[in-house]
Amino acid sequence: MRTKEEKGGTDNLLLRSLGTIVEVLREDNQLFFVGRVASYDPMSQELRIDLHRGKETPQGILYGAPVKVQLHVRGQWNELLMIYGKVLISAVDHWRIQVEHTVVCEETRRAFRQKVKVEGCLIRDCDKEDGPHCILEDISVVGVGFHTKAELEVGDLVTLLLPPLTEYGSQYQLLCRVVVGETSVKPGYWRYGCSFEKLDQQTEGRLLKEILKLQARTMSREKI
Repeated sequence: MRTKEEKGGTDNLLLRSLGTIVEVLREDNQLFFVGRVASYDPMSQELRIDLHRGKETPQGILYGAPVKVQLHVRGQWNELLMIYGKVLISAVDHWRIQVEHTVVCEETRRAFRQKVKVEGCLIRDCDKEDGPHCILEDISVVGVGFHTKAELEVGDLVTLLLPPLTEYGSQYQLLCRVVVGETSVKPGYWRYGCSFEKLDQQTEGRLLKEILKLQARTMSREKI
């Protein structure tokens, strides 16, 4: 049971998160859907998440099913808020979740990111043409992880150029902010984690479709 002080801190974080894009996850960290925090009632500790992308939320989810919700703490983009709860209502356009407890941690890796190995290109302010190459390690609708020979600083803005992630996919030009950086992966290479900046809905929709295709292929291979 949370103390009054702990509950007050959690309530404050959730109220500050209204309007924030979130990833709703299963217990095994597979993605249910991408939503937006619509409301939070501190008295009942009930969180409403509206569907942000797609035609409808997953249906057939049992009442009381365990669920996770992850989002970045507003104003503290290096911190991740993970919400643990259970499903109260799974309507086609929104879910209501009973919040049981939350964890705030420094982000070293998002709970749901699709592993992928694709070569991209970075463009920094100092680059007149295409800048250094990078190798993607994982990607989600809110951020990306890659390694590169370039040395970047937390807070830097870079433009990431990517080829299609799947057959018949789209090329991408994504503005990213470095939120986790400078972990050496091998001599001369550094790993970085970035959040997307100013991602328009059309691009987000195309990216989500490709990520879900990659996830489906991964799950299919795991069943074999």
